[in-house]
Amino acid sequence: MFPNVSFIDGFLFKIGPYFILGIFFTIVIMIAIAVIQSLRTWMYNNRQPVLIERARVVSKRTHVWSSRHHHHTHHHRSINHHGHFHHSVHNQYFITFEREDGSRQEFQVSGRDYGLIAEAFFLMVIGLLLLTLPSFPVSAETV
Repeated sequence: MFPNVSFIDGFLFKIGPYFILGIFFTIVIMIAIAVIQSLRTWMYNNRQPVLIERARVVSKRTHVWSSRHHHHTHHHRSINHHGHFHHSVHNQYFITFEREDGSRQEFQVSGRDYGLIAEAFFLMVIGLLLLTLPSFPVSAETV
């Protein structure tokens, strides 16, 4: 009744492993490219000169976003096979510094640093490291 079924089955069994290997190597290559790009960025950043400047915190902001992932549940006793959703909330923290010459620069910081640093603080900005300087009092004149 279906004379070409054996041809199709044979073809799929011959080409199937190569297709799966192709997908596997594509994923491995994509991961390798991402790792290499991250290393290049890290090496570039480490070669940059370290700047030490006195700066004042002029603003703080956060960027919050959420993502939703669908997970399938396949319990043999379950009548509802719709699965469930997993929600994730992500935060990024940014602080803007004003240098003594009036120029401003924004840095992404950890949540811990974001919580510890208040606006109008004077800091020494050392590359991306922040050191609080208590010897520079914050007053109405400096704000």
